[in-house]
Amino acid sequence: MHLSAVFVLTVILFGQMSKIQGYCDSKLENNLFKDLLNMMLKLKGSGSCHSGHGGKDVPAFSASLTTTKSVTSNNNVLFDKVWANIGNGYDASSGIFTAPKSGVYQFSCTIMRYENNIRVHLWKNEIKTVAIWPSSAKDHAPGTLNIVLQLKKSDKVFIRNAQNQQIYSESGSHFSMFSGFMISN
Repeated sequence: MHLSAVFVLTVILFGQMSKIQGYCDSKLENNLFKDLLNMMLKLKGSGSCHSGHGGKDVPAFSASLTTTKSVTSNNNVLFDKVWANIGNGYDASSGIFTAPKSGVYQFSCTIMRYENNIRVHLWKNEIKTVAIWPSSAKDHAPGTLNIVLQLKKSDKVFIRNAQNQQIYSESGSHFSMFSGFMISN
């Protein structure tokens, strides 16, 4: 439960308590409320409610393709529209995310194909992990991958194609994208 939700519930609870005759006097009620508020502020400052990040910037990125791209075999897919790059880990010129700090990260990628088969893999350093192979009788077919990886600082994660192919996207729709963020350290 978020700290703000706890605060709202606390205010509602104390409001209801004050309606009950003889429950407690206003001085005791105010002291209880102050103690609870101080406890919540200490929790917030300790980072206990922030997935272990202490409220600091969490490394995260999201990028997409603005147009259909022809990609040659065994090359990285360069997602050229960067939506977010907190911690500056993603490099659009290489298509590589470099972990700014060690931790557990969640990555996802969606690739849209159009009239051709596509196969791409998510790589961690020089190790192939999971793949997307959207194959369908229809003209357009998306494929998605999701993975959680333990990374050390400076580990590299990227999407690399397996064959010469076209990856479909449009300027206003951004069908093909790659993103990742730290979920714990």
